[in-house]
Amino acid sequence: MSCKLRSICPVSSDICKNVRNAADCKCYQAVMRAFESMKDEPWTVAFDAALRVYRYHYPKDNKNAAHLTVERWVHGGHIQ
Repeated sequence: MSCKLRSICPVSSDICKNVRNAADCKCYQAVMRAFESMKDEPWTVAFDAALRVYRYHYPKDNKNAAHLTVERWVHGGHIQ
C-alpha cells in the first residue's frame, strides 16, 4: 500500500499510507464493475456500490482509507 501523492496529500498520512494500489488488489475489477454498472444512477449511489464491494473484500480496512482507495480507483489516472 502506498500513496504517490503523500507529500501533497491533505489527508492524514496515517490514512494515506493505507491506501491500496489497484494493481495489488484482486478485487479491483469487481469494484470497478460495480461502479460502472451503476452509471445511470447518481454518482454517490455508484460510489457506494463500489465501496461496498471493496469493504466486502477488506472488512478490516480503516473506513477512511477504504473510502479514499475506492475514490482514487474510480477517478483512475486523474489521481492515482
